[in-house]
Amino acid sequence: MWGGGLDQNKIARIKWDQVCLPKEKGGLGIKDIDTFNLALLGKCKWNLMQEKGEIWSRVLESKYEGWRSLHEAGREGHQTVWWKDLKQTVNFAHQGDIVHSKMRWKVVGGDKIRFWEDKWSQQQPLVERYPRLYLISSQQNQTIRQMGHHLHSGWEWHFMWRRSLFDNEIESAINFLREIEGMNIQQQGSDQWEWLGDQSGNYSTSSAYNLILETITGGRQEEWCKELWKIRIPSKITVFAWRLIRDML
Repeated sequence: MWGGGLDQNKIARIKWDQVCLPKEKGGLGIKDIDTFNLALLGKCKWNLMQEKGEIWSRVLESKYEGWRSLHEAGREGHQTVWWKDLKQTVNFAHQGDIVHSKMRWKVVGGDKIRFWEDKWSQQQPLVERYPRLYLISSQQNQTIRQMGHHLHSGWEWHFMWRRSLFDNEIESAINFLREIEGMNIQQQGSDQWEWLGDQSGNYSTSSAYNLILETITGGRQEEWCKELWKIRIPSKITVFAWRLIRDML
């Protein structure tokens, strides 16, 4: 498929991203190092967001204000090379967007999630879906728990606004109230992150790697590949058969 040397190049007869697909999806299961590195960086971000109190996490929280600053513009002169790489990967790589889109807050007690700014009820933060309401809110950068209180009948929201609503804002406010109606805010417990890329809800490098590959390449299950790799024959013969079926000899 590939060959040559420093002085000679040969034609690559099949795309590298297809070769890196899992075997059951028609590839050879070879790791793409750039994608795998991004999945590893995602693990660092995930551990930082968990805030379990380890020393390295507390140091980054003190120096860079934690994981939230990864998505904010800042002065790079005071940042380490590792932090710059992690921040650039999260902010500018399409693959980084894929990983971040599968990380979501799970509301428990409302003590960590910012009501307006964080993504917790839908795929977008409330500030992006209701920007006009956000501008007139007196409770910006507040956690969910700070936006209401518990009564005997359950949780009750308590919103404060800088001014009265205009007529053209009423419909948006109605949709806003409908969206957050019935949210279960518990009196005890702490908010948690959950990973939507795996049924366990916990981030793993392998699940993130497979997610990125599948999203980019759109690989589908190939029944002939699943059967081919089950055959107990030397691997070089299996690869030969794989190339033969793909007409790549």
